[in-house]
Amino acid sequence: MKISKVRTRVVEWRGETVPPQPHTCTNPVDLLDLPSDAMRSFRFHSWLLVEIMTDSGHVGIGEAALAPRVTKQLIDLYLKPILIGQNPFDSEYLWQHMHRSTLAFGRKGIGMVAISALDIGIWDLLGKIQNQPFFRLLGGKTKPKIPVYASRLYGQPLPELAGEARKYKEQGFRVLEKYQLRWVEEPVIPDDIGGYAALKAMHCVPIAGGEHEFTLYGFRELLDAKAKDGYIRLPDDGAHIVQSEQGRIAGGHDNHLVAQPASRALFAAGDVK
Repeated sequence: MKISKVRTRVVEWRGETVPPQPHTCTNPVDLLDLPSDAMRSFRFHSWLLVEIMTDSGHVGIGEAALAPRVTKQLIDLYLKPILIGQNPFDSEYLWQHMHRSTLAFGRKGIGMVAISALDIGIWDLLGKIQNQPFFRLLGGKTKPKIPVYASRLYGQPLPELAGEARKYKEQGFRVLEKYQLRWVEEPVIPDDIGGYAALKAMHCVPIAGGEHEFTLYGFRELLDAKAKDGYIRLPDDGAHIVQSEQGRIAGGHDNHLVAQPASRALFAAGDVK
């Protein structure tokens, strides 16, 4: 079985949109006090879809939300030629080939976003070929059920915020008491590891982060600096992290310097709903 074709498409919403409320969430440009819309970069009206096709007729689908047009160009010019003619079951080799071939300009940011979109597509492809869900390819379930939490409650007028919280409570989510914070997520920019460590040392509230980190090496640096309280938030989707690396961070491979600390971190956050 060989990969015969890789197709990339950017889909865009061109209808009417409603701008987000000011200070929906903290934004890196807030510090600049810009007169324009600070939430402009926080909108996802376009998306990149990637289809990885094989000579057997199977198709794996990947996606990316960050800078989709630029990500498409990077895939078409640099990464697609690496995959054509290869066996999709050599997923580790393909990831390493893409990563090492773009290392000079792709260690973080768009380079990793592009690799992530393709890696998601490869894993989706492998699941379809074997007629198995993705979690079974990672080793299968380890418990009968997993906890979830409502990943919302962004900044808005207090009455609307309270109404949204009540809705989640009615759906069965536990609601935290006012000001009894479980954690604070990404209080400083991702590269300010010293700032993370300083905040953690204050022992005021657990510090979470990692959504904008890339690869095993970035997470290891955070853990080695003791910059987080163990609440390592993995990114929401493949647009931010390469799936293969997520397995390494959570202990799926032999990178023991990260595997055990990160596993403890994930279990520590496991009772949050």
